Amino acid sequence: MLSLIPGPGNVDVLMASELVEAGRAMRAGFVSPQRTTLVASTHRIYAIEEKIRPGDGRFRDEEVRQAARQLARRALLLDLSELAARSGAVINTVLFGAAAASGALGLSREACEDAIRRAGKSVEASLRGFPAGWAAAAAGDAATGSAPEAAPGAPGKAAPPEAPALAPALARRCEAEFPEEMQPVLRLALARLVDYLDEAYAASYLDRLRGLLEAERVSCALAARAAPGLAVWMAYEDIQ
Repeated sequence: MLSLIPGPGNVDVLMASELVEAGRAMRAGFVSPQRTTLVASTHRIYAIEEKIRPGDGRFRDEEVRQAARQLARRALLLDLSELAARSGAVINTVLFGAAAASGALGLSREACEDAIRRAGKSVEASLRGFPAGWAAAAAGDAATGSAPEAAPGAPGKAAPPEAPALAPALARRCEAEFPEEMQPVLRLALARLVDYLDEAYAASYLDRLRGLLEAERVSCALAARAAPGLAVWMAYEDIQ
């Protein structure tokens, strides 16, 4: 929003570098079906409110997507983070390219790229990122009249990410003391807790889970359900 004090309903172009960031702008009334072109990335950076919940606290991405399609005059939704990673550029450059390709800025590709060159900062990377955003938005418009979106995934249905390598002592305990079906979650939890504090703290997580497994009338299935919640609470984040 190129305004120090944007007014609800008076925004021509709104650019958001993350999906829920776009959702917040829509909730505040900055996106209107009469005039606003919304250009937003569909990737997620989880908010503190999502991280602190003991279960799956993620916001439902599809609700934000639906709101964008309903509330904006035109919605361009792209995975700009993926495009930035592939082009080796910062996401803002890719976002600029997508917004310029929408036509809402009234700037030609040549004028934008010339401005990047004259600025003289990160020129090579920016001249990779800007065309990537431009091409993705333009390709979506040519095919469907809107930017292509990644298939929405329901919270809790996504495949778990690959966990980073663990310290040998933690890896041995994980494999020796816990059932195989718990291994993927435990490895992710341990990596998170090491990053949160240190290896000793991560080991205390295993101690607590081990105590739960050894308790009377506690099944492996129940311990497996408790494992992610315990990790979230032990890595509680409350810094805004």
